[in-house]
Amino acid sequence: MIKYVFKKIIKFIFFISVILTTTAAKTDNKGVRVVVEKKRGAFSDFADILFLHKKNNGRMSREAISDAIKRVIMIETGGDIRKKNPYTGAGGAIQILPKMARRLGLAKNHHLQPLSEQVGNAAKYYVEQLNYFDFPATPADFYLLCFYPSAVNKGFGYKVGGSKVAAQNKILDLNKDGQILKGEIVKYFNSFK
Repeated sequence: MIKYVFKKIIKFIFFISVILTTTAAKTDNKGVRVVVEKKRGAFSDFADILFLHKKNNGRMSREAISDAIKRVIMIETGGDIRKKNPYTGAGGAIQILPKMARRLGLAKNHHLQPLSEQVGNAAKYYVEQLNYFDFPATPADFYLLCFYPSAVNKGFGYKVGGSKVAAQNKILDLNKDGQILKGEIVKYFNSFK
C-alpha cells in the first residue's frame, strides 16, 4: 500500500502543471501570493492519495479532501505560501514545523519552493501523520492534523493546547477566554470560505 501511495505522489508531481491553470498569482510587497480556486483540479491527485489511503476506508470523498486541503492552505497562510511562523518557525503551504520538515527530508527553505513542490511536501506530511493518527473524520480534522494532531477526531470540548497556544493563535480563540477548544477551531474552519 505504501508503494502505491508513493506512486500516486509521483503521478501527482507529473500532473502538477494543472496547478498553473487552477491558481492565479499576484505580487505584492510581501512576495508572491497564491489564490487557490475552489474547484476540482489542482489538488485532485493529492486528494486521490489521501482518498485511497487504507485508513480512509470510504470516510471522506475526494472532493471533501481536496476542499479541506485548500482551506488548510488558506487558513495557515492567507494565500502567502512563503509565509514563516515567527513563533514556531513553521513554514510553507501547510506550515510544517522545522523538526517535521527535517524528518520528511524537506529542504531547509522549503517554504520558498513553488506551490507544486509545497503541495508535494503537504502530501508527504499527511501520509507521515497517518502513520500515527486516525484518518480525519471531518474536513476540519485535516486542519487539526496540521495544527494540533492529538485533537483529530476528538469531541468539541477537547482543549487544544494551553494558554500559550491560545496567545499565539488568538484568531482561533473565538470566545476570547485564553483557551482554544476543538469546537472553536471547527467553527472557524467551517466559516472560512
